[in-house]
Amino acid sequence: MNTLQQHDQQQLADVDQLIGIDEAGRGCLAGPVTAGACVLGRGFFESSEAVELSAAINDSKQLSAQARAEQLVIIEQLRDQELLDFEVASGSVEEIAELNILGATRLAMRRAVEGLAARANGWELPLLAADGPLFETAGGVRIIVDGRPLKPFLYTHTGIVKGDGKSLSIAMASIAAKVSRD
Repeated sequence: MNTLQQHDQQQLADVDQLIGIDEAGRGCLAGPVTAGACVLGRGFFESSEAVELSAAINDSKQLSAQARAEQLVIIEQLRDQELLDFEVASGSVEEIAELNILGATRLAMRRAVEGLAARANGWELPLLAADGPLFETAGGVRIIVDGRPLKPFLYTHTGIVKGDGKSLSIAMASIAAKVSRD
């Protein structure tokens, strides 16, 4: 198992589902901001095929556009086998103008996570209590985000700086977002 896989397997030690989130387009001068969210369950690492196929996944910044597209095919194959799920959502140019780039990024991330949750079977997203800690894990779902924690954000989560180079689920979310946006 590679280090990205090991990271997420450890994250799943005390929860049932792990959602990794990343964005693409926040540094662009024009166009929408796009967010990807990828959910893995404990069963992902019990599948030798999932482990073997996902070993090729890497930090999207380390990949050419063609390599990202090829890795998205692997991610889609894993989704088709119901070993993971992912969602991509956007914040429009108008939303960026209204909310600023960070607000539109949070909105795109929220849409991606909620798209996953709408298809999920039997789990709920961990809502952030108004007076609760930002890093608390709630329910059977843990959310990790590439970068620093999002403030404000509706769901309990942990920020992982350079997470797309540390976490498999964040790397897959990043690939899906970048390929979708490009």
